[in-house]
Amino acid sequence: MSAMNMACLTVCGPEYLAMVAGETGQETRKVLSKSFKTVFYRLAVFYVLGSLSVGVVIASNDKTLVRLAAEGGGSNGAFLPYVIAMNNMKIKILPHIVNALCVTSAFSAGNSYTFCSTRSLLALSKNGFAPKFLQYCTKNGVPIYCVGVTFCFALLSLLQLGASTGKVLSWIINIVASAQVLNYCMMSITYLGFWRACKAQGIDRSKFKYRSWFQPYTAIFGMILTACMVGAMGYISLMPGRWDISTFLTSYLMVLLDIVVYSGYKLIKRTKMIKPEEADLFTGLDEVEQHELEYLEHREKLGLDLNPSLWQKISNWLF
Repeated sequence: MSAMNMACLTVCGPEYLAMVAGETGQETRKVLSKSFKTVFYRLAVFYVLGSLSVGVVIASNDKTLVRLAAEGGGSNGAFLPYVIAMNNMKIKILPHIVNALCVTSAFSAGNSYTFCSTRSLLALSKNGFAPKFLQYCTKNGVPIYCVGVTFCFALLSLLQLGASTGKVLSWIINIVASAQVLNYCMMSITYLGFWRACKAQGIDRSKFKYRSWFQPYTAIFGMILTACMVGAMGYISLMPGRWDISTFLTSYLMVLLDIVVYSGYKLIKRTKMIKPEEADLFTGLDEVEQHELEYLEHREKLGLDLNPSLWQKISNWLF
């Protein structure tokens, strides 16, 4: 279960492309459709092939791997399977290069998550769900207060430096992993509501610039699978004689918190469930179309070719 929690923490994140595309200043819907095509290839290459490579380069009963695991050296760069395999083959320098690449990769991931966190916090503030002072932005459009709040949470990563606080960091990892998987479950539920609204209002999804495959069945599958994963994260603590309050809370805290927040909001605001035929699917559409029109007009004034070449079409189809 610890491996699954860490895998969920690592694999989640491709959804941040939607936030990045929103600030590209180009044809947002076209950029989104092109960007999400790369998600499948990223997952296949970096995660599936990466996992296969780990199983190929090092055995599960490797002496160094077993020793480091027994010593709790999970935060040590020497714990990397690739580094252990290179050391076993007496390869010099290359292990240090791999460690350097891991550091840059971690920095890149942190940069992406910081961007997503600040924009999410800014959106919450603009919609009235967070303090108004978070809406302040610099001349370049940077939500400086949102960045400051996000960095405060990033400092929690320093807990890994202390042996006594490593357990606290593992709790945080479990909470974040369950929150991310639960987030995907909620996205599937939200999409099903959108799909039902389109069907009820007679909107032809084939006219969209991006349309996912095999809907609504893939959304239903994703909803069920992620819900099962959230339920399985802390099942060990529910087994007879294995009850552990810390494992239970870190695994299911976000589920309980979501239920409390949702129920509390419904009771306080007295809102009702919106029927598919009454859902508002057009607010903000005019602004998006106007923005894309102005962008195309700007490219025409600069004399840029709006028709992609053959190689660009092939590149867009692949990536």
